[in-house]
Amino acid sequence: MTSIDAILEEIARASEAGSPAGSGQSGGEPKPKPLSGLVGRLPPDFADGRARHERSRQIVPDWGALCAVDDASFIDDMYALTLGRAPESAAVRELRDGLSTGRLDRLSIALALLGSDEAKGRQVEIRGLSMARFTARLHRLPVIGRVLRIVTAAMRLPWHLAVLERRLAEIENCHARTVADIDGMAGAVAQVQAALRPALAEIENELIELRDVSEQLLHEDQEIRSWLERLVDRVDDTQTRITDVKAFADAKLGEAKATYQKTLAETSALKRLLPSTTQDGPVLGQGLPLSVAQQLDEHALDDLYLAFENKFRGSPELISARSERYLPMMAATPAVASGGLVLDIGSGRGEWLSLLTREGHRCRGIDLNVAMVAAAQEHGHDVISGDAIAYLQKQPDNSLGAITGFHIVEHLPFRVLIELLDQAHRTLMPGGAILFETPNPECLIVGACNFYYDPTHQNPLPPELMRFLAEARTFSSARVIRLDQDCDLGKPESGFTPVDVNSWFQMPMDYALYALKA
Repeated sequence: MTSIDAILEEIARASEAGSPAGSGQSGGEPKPKPLSGLVGRLPPDFADGRARHERSRQIVPDWGALCAVDDASFIDDMYALTLGRAPESAAVRELRDGLSTGRLDRLSIALALLGSDEAKGRQVEIRGLSMARFTARLHRLPVIGRVLRIVTAAMRLPWHLAVLERRLAEIENCHARTVADIDGMAGAVAQVQAALRPALAEIENELIELRDVSEQLLHEDQEIRSWLERLVDRVDDTQTRITDVKAFADAKLGEAKATYQKTLAETSALKRLLPSTTQDGPVLGQGLPLSVAQQLDEHALDDLYLAFENKFRGSPELISARSERYLPMMAATPAVASGGLVLDIGSGRGEWLSLLTREGHRCRGIDLNVAMVAAAQEHGHDVISGDAIAYLQKQPDNSLGAITGFHIVEHLPFRVLIELLDQAHRTLMPGGAILFETPNPECLIVGACNFYYDPTHQNPLPPELMRFLAEARTFSSARVIRLDQDCDLGKPESGFTPVDVNSWFQMPMDYALYALKA
């Protein structure tokens, strides 16, 4: 495809040969050369979006009429008359630039289009074009040409005035359309304003409501501040009560120490009364059996441990409040709900037995500490003194509704703990459950310090270890209870997913394991 520069060069040569814009050399009439670069070898270009040349006005093949239009219309009209099609967009741009800068004139463009290969055979005649060519030749004469150019300019003055009038009319029409557009925009703005008024009114109402809410929040904030002040006063009162309880516990501990010293003295006196025996013990009638002295030694610290419980475990009211959360689980255990007996191992002072009795469940306690047993029996509980494993071994299969134990499993050696799980599984009814609460080593305060307050503790038992042991001894639905929400058997466990070191300090100090016998 020939470039547009070649087209312009062809038009320039035609302009120099046959228009007053040429070099001014005299000579015969030049023969216009065909614009092969413009129309001879280029296919129609419709890049400007026009599929074909369509005009709303009729094109008159008269040179005067053709020259009376603007440059763009002149180019379109000449292409339509000479070639029968619309010009290429690139050609339109370059031709208009040439006419506006004076490098080209309309006569040279018309002659070039008429002499092109594409225009041959169409036999297009434009009235007045021959006179224009003749006039152009006269313009090249030294003296006459100058006079003719002046006369021609004077004669074309009305035409220029007409063009100016048309352009002025176009400007007025454009101004009228602009005014109409502005009026339309003003109407649209008025409509928008009318549409916005309800929205603005609604926003104003919402601002009023927001102000009311803010005032209400301010009032509630004042109430919260007042509540916090009352809470601080209650905390101060609680601290005072804690101080009083600590003093009471210290006094009880002193009494327990005195009792222990007295018991120790009595035990020593009994030992001195015993005759020398073999390993199997003396014959009856020769004195007290050695097993009696051993039992006296075993229970010599019972009062001390009761005082220890009162000081470090917490008051009966506190332990009862902490144990309340397990009651719905007992009610949801099928074997307990059907009336099965709940055996509480290490029943201690009887706080859990009191709660079970209050809820109407059958229950019994067992504890090695005779002082604890006596304290529980004083409150009317069914509690026996003895070893829990030995007691379970004597019970028939499928005879118990549930087996519970609070802060017991951490006292047991590993083999004894496994024996406890096995005996519990044997003696529980189908649908029975175990519930063992123990210190939570996931809390670093417990694992590093509080667990060792009790010298009878064996080892901390992590929650997942207890779950594994229960499942390994054929219990099902093993559940670790860390938070109160874990007591709802219909919801998933809260679990423990530490984020940083602080997570290990924020865990609850106790947890419980709940599991069912299928």
